[in-house]
Amino acid sequence: MQRATMKKQTKGAVAAGGAAVLLLGGLGSLAYWNDSTAIGGSTISSGQLSMNKDTGTWTDQNGAINPTSFKFVPGDTLTYTTTVNINATGDNLKAKLYADTTAFTSSGSLASETTKTISAKKSGDASATDITQSGTSLAISPTGGASAYTVVVTLKLPFASATNESQTDTLNLNNISLHLDQVQAPNQS
Repeated sequence: MQRATMKKQTKGAVAAGGAAVLLLGGLGSLAYWNDSTAIGGSTISSGQLSMNKDTGTWTDQNGAINPTSFKFVPGDTLTYTTTVNINATGDNLKAKLYADTTAFTSSGSLASETTKTISAKKSGDASATDITQSGTSLAISPTGGASAYTVVVTLKLPFASATNESQTDTLNLNNISLHLDQVQAPNQS
């Protein structure tokens, strides 16, 4: 009896296997035709955003100063002028240049009473439109490659609003840094 059961199981397995082959044959095969093609084009390269600056100079409303010995008083305007070389390449690259004064602190109120602004113009091309004032920073729309800009950071201690808390206070000018950050262009996500 065992042999008859085994025969039935074998016949059943063969029948199931045959049915599977027939079904696969009717529905398609495991081997199918396919093809591919390259999308074309060339290679693509990324752009660059970098900067370096020359040694700058400090002046007040009367001329050159030595910031380590200068005594800042209400009504003074200090100006730091330097050449910043910006390498900005990228078809849709937009950037902003700004003077970071967040670490510009003092024990009294000198830091908070001092106004800070930044301006720039393209060296040798005052009519260039690739850099424009945008609030407290400069919007840069590079025309490609490296360009030199004359950057001016201005610190003012307004005469009319200075208080006694700004006397004998200290500002560390080394805590002012220039930053160049990419910003999202209107057509980017």
